[in-house]
Amino acid sequence: QSQGGCAPFVGEIVRTAIEGGWQEQILQKLTSSFRDRCRILCDILQSEPGIRIKNRPLGGYFVWVDFLGLPQSDNGQDSASAFAAYCLDRGVKIMPGSRCDSVLKHCESSRQPQDLCFQSARLCFADMDAKDVEEGAKALVEYYREYTSKAGGKKIGTTTDEQGDNNLVMAARRVVENNEDVVVLMPSYDERSPASFCVLEVASLPNHSLIFPGSFNPPHEGHIALANASLRTLDRHNVKLGNNVERPIVFFELSLMNADKPSVDPKTVANRVEKFLSLSDLPGRWGVILTRAPLFAEKLICLQDCISSAEPKMVNFAIGTDTLVRILNPKYYGDQEEKMVEALKSMEGAHFIVGGRLEQNVDTGTPRFVSGKEELESFPDQRLGNEMFTIMDESEFRIDISSSEIRQKQKEQDRIIS
Repeated sequence: QSQGGCAPFVGEIVRTAIEGGWQEQILQKLTSSFRDRCRILCDILQSEPGIRIKNRPLGGYFVWVDFLGLPQSDNGQDSASAFAAYCLDRGVKIMPGSRCDSVLKHCESSRQPQDLCFQSARLCFADMDAKDVEEGAKALVEYYREYTSKAGGKKIGTTTDEQGDNNLVMAARRVVENNEDVVVLMPSYDERSPASFCVLEVASLPNHSLIFPGSFNPPHEGHIALANASLRTLDRHNVKLGNNVERPIVFFELSLMNADKPSVDPKTVANRVEKFLSLSDLPGRWGVILTRAPLFAEKLICLQDCISSAEPKMVNFAIGTDTLVRILNPKYYGDQEEKMVEALKSMEGAHFIVGGRLEQNVDTGTPRFVSGKEELESFPDQRLGNEMFTIMDESEFRIDISSSEIRQKQKEQDRIIS
């Protein structure tokens, strides 16, 4: 009776399942399977800040995403369609957002922006098993990074406004003048070297990111060494806890606001950020974030707001011993240890990795390595302290250089030249 078609055959299977009362069991199995596949897909995509999930689905088998910073196409296609063709050539199929836009041809009457979906795509995992979803998601992230890096220094990172300010100055102005809490900058590569920055339109951070706060005046090899050492320590920390997470991306964070000082000038910010491009041994995946948060409690709140995850939102901070000493000093909590402990307890989801430094002994004049272990051992709540702070030994990190020393040497060189 099917006349060669499959629909009557499938219909008979469905009828049998309904009459046998199996539909609820089948639906529960499908729902569970789709939920697992969706979690795998979203978790992997969120490891790349440039891929933004509109809303993590609560059902179904579609995920709608934005690909931030896609370059304009040279062949008349919209950005997402050109990227979809790039992925298809490499074995990954996605649906460009323009294909899903029902009013694209009637934008004037609907008052919808014509490019509303030009950086978006719909991903479908209906007929894929969990392993295929994982492989496809990882490949999509890889192709996105390849595709955007090939545009490095050409169209991304060279935008100027009417005042002639480049995109880094404009990004800083978004924080200083427009009161945006977080702005994310991602490097674009020319060959294998970072050449410029892409400024994300919407701040998006992966869960478990490693944040390195600092003024970076200027950024130098010591900062990079501490970031890489923190990554290695974090790898061991996650193995110890049984956390099955990908090595996190490193973000160097500049707070442009200070309660006691004027905000940092946007052109000064751009100058400091650009210096990262000339550094060597940068982490495999890194970026820069600009914030309005001078205090760690404020940083944690605004950074967690940028994380879209069904899992607990975790933020790792890489800090030096001097910062640890200030965090664990009751003086900054009204000289009350109870308030200090409660303040740290309220920072749920924060984890600090601490790198030490050399310190001149006042009495003997000989240098000694200060790791922060003594301060942590004197903390009233040892369990909380050990959970929140991981101290690196001298063998794990030590570099005898500072920004102030570099600035002093630069002043001396400038004086000699002049």
